[in-house]
Amino acid sequence: MVNVELFSFGYGEFAGHSELPTLDFMLEVRDKTGTATVASYQAPLATLGLEGQSLSVMASGFLNPANNSDGEAFGLYVVFAAGGALVELPVFTNMEEPNEISAMSFYPTR
Repeated sequence: MVNVELFSFGYGEFAGHSELPTLDFMLEVRDKTGTATVASYQAPLATLGLEGQSLSVMASGFLNPANNSDGEAFGLYVVFAAGGALVELPVFTNMEEPNEISAMSFYPTR
């Protein structure tokens, strides 16, 4: 398993832009120590045919809404450069593929 951190940043920070291959990724959100994964999401760039597209991923919500006045649950959302509605990324639940690249953390799933 290859684990390469592409970028790391904290709440309220912007990680900048990175050029990635058009693959299906798994984005891993970790705690501030970087050692505990708190959530994982699918980012199916290849499956959705997003070759050459420019997009950003943003996080919103609370990991534990009950501790935060029942605010919205945590999620990752795609923002396309061309505009339009935010696209919520689905939670990643299957870790069968052996090839991994870590980023927020990112892991290719194929």
